[in-house]
Amino acid sequence: MEARDNLSIESYPKAYLFKIAKNLFINSLTRNQKLYSLHEEFIHKTLEVDQINEDMLEYDLRKAVLKIPEKCRLIFILNRFHNFKYAEIAEILDISLQTVKNHMTKAIQIIKEYLNS
Repeated sequence: MEARDNLSIESYPKAYLFKIAKNLFINSLTRNQKLYSLHEEFIHKTLEVDQINEDMLEYDLRKAVLKIPEKCRLIFILNRFHNFKYAEIAEILDISLQTVKNHMTKAIQIIKEYLNS
């Protein structure tokens, strides 16, 4: 405090202003670094939570798929996990296109019920 009282601003105004600017800049950098660190920590934790939620959803989906009757499950897996079109599935399994649609409707309904319970 004593040095502040003895400071003569009138003698060196440029130096005084430079020192103020320098201190403000350093304070700003420090504050920004703290904010950046908090932001990075938030992003990291958010990504962890998202990954956990995604893993849980995938686990629940796999459990739900196991609840589907066998033929219905086969059609669902061919369509959703192996990207076969309904017509391709009908041809492979030698069933009608409408039967594939019915099985898919049933599979999706079972999964929705399981996930909503």
